[in-house]
Amino acid sequence: MPAPQPRSWQPKRLDAGAFQPEIFSFRLHLAAEGKAAKTTRTYTEAVQWFVAAYLQEHTGRSAWDQVDPRDVREWMSLLLDRYSPAYASNQYRGLQQFLQMARRRGADPGPDDRAAASAGHRAAGARLQR
Repeated sequence: MPAPQPRSWQPKRLDAGAFQPEIFSFRLHLAAEGKAAKTTRTYTEAVQWFVAAYLQEHTGRSAWDQVDPRDVREWMSLLLDRYSPAYASNQYRGLQQFLQMARRRGADPGPDDRAAASAGHRAAGARLQR
């Protein structure tokens, strides 16, 4: 039996479509808070990747008010199946920061911060216990 072929590297899909204006605002918010350039890029790309690779591809959602905690939980589960817990945690932290910023601004980005955080931590905890 031949050895399995390693997956070839593919760039992340970051086209957030209609979600992009809020993500751009998030990038400006992080910069205004004095976040490091790498942190700003990592967090912004985490939100773009969630939108492009999960929301648009798997759910067909087209607005933040359609996003719910289950979406965050399922995205985290996908990440934890494919990447290290540390990497998935960084991606989650970026998404969590975005949701918190949007709530503070009075926008409706989707899931309640506490519900999303709880869902993400439970998914991560369940994966780590396996």
